[in-house]
Amino acid sequence: MKKVFGFITLLLTLPLLLCAVACNSGNGSGNNQEHVFDDYYKGINLSRSLDYFVNDGKSAYKIMIPEEATPAVRQAADELENLVLSSTGVRLPIVTDQGWTSADTGVYFSIGYTKLLENADFGTDYSKLKGDGFVLRTVGKNIVVDAGTNAGFLYGTYEFIEKYVGVRFLAYDETYIPEKTSIRLYETDITSVPAFRNRVYLNNESFKGQADIAWVAHSRTYYDWVNTGEIYGYVSNFFYRGAGTHNSRYYIPVEKYGCPEIGYDGPYSEDHDPHPELWYVRPGITPLFGEVGKKHGVTINWLSGITDDGKLDESTEINAAKIVIEELKKDIIANPGAEYFIFDQEDFYDIVPSDDPTVKKYTASGVVVRFCNVVATELQKWANEELGRRKINLCTFAYQQSETAPMQRQEDSNNFKKDANGKYIPIDDTVIPVDNLYIRLAFTSEMYFAYDDPHQSAQTLNTMEMWDQICDNFWFWGYDANYNDFVSYAPTLSGAYGTVQKMRELGVTYFFMQSSHMATNDWQANLKGYVWTKLLWNPDQDVSRLVQEYLDGYYGIAGKYVREMMNLFDANYAPVMMENDKPQVNFWPYGGINNAQNTSSRVLEEAVSIIERAFEEVEKSDTLSSVKKNKLEKRLSAVIVTPKWMQLKMFSDLYPLADQTAKKDLAKEILDHASKGGLKMATETTDIAGWLSANYGVS
Repeated sequence: MKKVFGFITLLLTLPLLLCAVACNSGNGSGNNQEHVFDDYYKGINLSRSLDYFVNDGKSAYKIMIPEEATPAVRQAADELENLVLSSTGVRLPIVTDQGWTSADTGVYFSIGYTKLLENADFGTDYSKLKGDGFVLRTVGKNIVVDAGTNAGFLYGTYEFIEKYVGVRFLAYDETYIPEKTSIRLYETDITSVPAFRNRVYLNNESFKGQADIAWVAHSRTYYDWVNTGEIYGYVSNFFYRGAGTHNSRYYIPVEKYGCPEIGYDGPYSEDHDPHPELWYVRPGITPLFGEVGKKHGVTINWLSGITDDGKLDESTEINAAKIVIEELKKDIIANPGAEYFIFDQEDFYDIVPSDDPTVKKYTASGVVVRFCNVVATELQKWANEELGRRKINLCTFAYQQSETAPMQRQEDSNNFKKDANGKYIPIDDTVIPVDNLYIRLAFTSEMYFAYDDPHQSAQTLNTMEMWDQICDNFWFWGYDANYNDFVSYAPTLSGAYGTVQKMRELGVTYFFMQSSHMATNDWQANLKGYVWTKLLWNPDQDVSRLVQEYLDGYYGIAGKYVREMMNLFDANYAPVMMENDKPQVNFWPYGGINNAQNTSSRVLEEAVSIIERAFEEVEKSDTLSSVKKNKLEKRLSAVIVTPKWMQLKMFSDLYPLADQTAKKDLAKEILDHASKGGLKMATETTDIAGWLSANYGVS
């Protein structure tokens, strides 16, 4: 949607958002350091004007692509053409490089491996671009994008569109396009490389089959679960059987080997011989076969097929390790383009029997690593012999029970041993991940503080250090949502800058931040998605500026009110979170600070009042069209649900003298706003309308 002011003016006048009062406290990189942010125009020499790219409704520039351009290069050219047209009213013709020579006096924007790029001879070392990086450079008055991948050509074009045209790809349903009469071109030499090779922010707009592919591409993210296809430059090089995560059970086919109590995700027949030794069933939570919608409690037997010295057990014809290896071979052969194969533990605690002697010795994480080490090693041996030494990478979780690294503990203590150099000591060599095993460490601790901040729990800080020490291939999976309550306010952005800085410092190549992936139109998730995806490409960006950019672009004249409400909540929660002895500081996604002890009725009533004023300003505006008003009112409806929802959940404590009629009226208001705002989910499994109906009788 267009705005009447230019982006440079917007940038120079942005006020800073009080993202969290706590940003000036603590000692971690996320808090008490002098942040040095990248110059937004780094690589653009504003003292060296070359010409006008567009001026007064005219342009001499053409978009050049190769004669045999890839779909992604054509897409980049189309988007540049359309967005410049939308901003300035000028259409740039798209031409091929056929017939072009260095004697050509025309001016071009070159995308792809054109003759112009070849003639420029940048000498780009594509190996240093980390896959999706690019070079954006002026050659004379020409603008040239160079990259080693199709996605890189897209992203280099997006860089120009953002820096010069002022476009912002804010959300799946909003692209900010400023109205301009001219675009001046300056001497430019930008080399942009993503901080992390794999960059994931998981919200509803990026989740599997419901993903908005254009949003995924515009946010420059690289997903293991989503293929953008050739038009947007990449096909995922990850393969997983069954689920995207928690999928180890799929590698022992139940139709062939059975399962002791449940035919899991496949046909089951009692007339064949099951192999209970291949499975571990957590007692007490396994449903009878045929029941659905209940938490499972069955996983592979992570002990089956592994000898005491951590090798493949050849003494038995059938064991879990052998079966998994043979099944993975099938996937490897069937997916020649895949580099990473997902093999994860299941999504519940007690994935191994805690009373087993091997588990007692190695811990759950040690048992998982030992099993995966054998599988990864055997697969690579096979690939060396049969597949021309193709590199096979196995990826697994360090999740829930296996989150803590397999290190030696001091006797009669929960403390871990360290050597003379202060390094943690592995239990033995069999728990050190082999070089083709990747550990995805899934932190379920809170996101208010950066992950190296001393306010984090000792468990979180120690666990991260231990895995980084023991594992060459350490990947990060964090959470930026309260999975018990998507709707209530979650002040998690205060730790974002420090976290991306820390993970870059650790050499992490895979950064996955999970939000409310099943919740449509979650206003917090969409805002944070813009911020996180920008940081995952370039961690040296100002979080406050990114937040402000989003609010002004997405909410227009109502953005200042959303910012005011956020500031109110941030100021309220900062002193609470700084008291690190409080239990809610830890395990943020599955706990929370949203209770009457920490949030007064005054704060919530003021928050509601702020957004009501936003509604009023939108309604009385004589410059907004009815279409724009309806759009902003829908978006504000999603926002106002947050303080009203918090009022309802704390109603009895906040308003002990109020009657049930007032409570039901509030529930009805929430339902109306949620319906208009397109909000559906309160948690991963609870829908808002159903919960309000069941508890308050509203519909």
